[in-house]
Amino acid sequence: MLHAVKIKVLNGGEVGNQILNIAHRGSRFRSPENTLASFHRAISEGADYLELDVRLTGDGHVVVAHDARLNRTSNGSGRIRRQELKQLKSLDFGNWFHQDFKNETMPTLEEVLETFPSTGLNIEIKAPGMEPQLASLLSKYNTRTNIIVSSFFMNILKRVQDLDPKLPLGLVISQRFGWRRKIRRCGELGLFSLHMEQRLVNSETVELANHAGLKMIPWTNRVLTDQRVSELVSLGIYGFINDFPEQLPRVYSNYFNK
Repeated sequence: MLHAVKIKVLNGGEVGNQILNIAHRGSRFRSPENTLASFHRAISEGADYLELDVRLTGDGHVVVAHDARLNRTSNGSGRIRRQELKQLKSLDFGNWFHQDFKNETMPTLEEVLETFPSTGLNIEIKAPGMEPQLASLLSKYNTRTNIIVSSFFMNILKRVQDLDPKLPLGLVISQRFGWRRKIRRCGELGLFSLHMEQRLVNSETVELANHAGLKMIPWTNRVLTDQRVSELVSLGIYGFINDFPEQLPRVYSNYFNK
């Protein structure tokens, strides 16, 4: 069972609802995204889960990175898929953000799993072709009950499911088009969760997700007001992928002190 924080549902529900405080690429506005520094910072700010992106290196290692190319977040260039881990480890992934993070390196997923043994992980697969390596790696940590694997691509999730039927899987949705069909398909496959961009999340989408047996986990890459976060919580969401991990505890506190 996934660990979570219990809070009341704002729309009049009698029972507490489980809310996962999931830090989007760590604390990415206060530290370089998808690095150990960013993850440590997110946990210090109240996150109990880390959302991170994974890609495959040229020599078959699962590494933590959002972009296919190195240019934006390092002093390197080119595609991650065409470079070996040793080359990637020689690059600086922190100085682009601030000189205080100079020499921060690209972590492997295994490093994250070892560094944060009790913290939940939402592992987003960014591209196809790495499913066997990821499933093999996660099989070494099969006693951990706080891992969700997600992707924008249903076919990727289906391949992971075929390799390890026990892994909780979540589909990421960012567009309004076709979401009803996607929810139905997720339900048919027995996926665990639905990760919808928060602007799409309302009472209807939450109800349909719940009817399909899916946990609703909104995500955002923008600053939200406390009021909007409260609205999301009131809908009975299961978790929230956000850029400011300290915001959710503040919303909880404000609600309980009413």
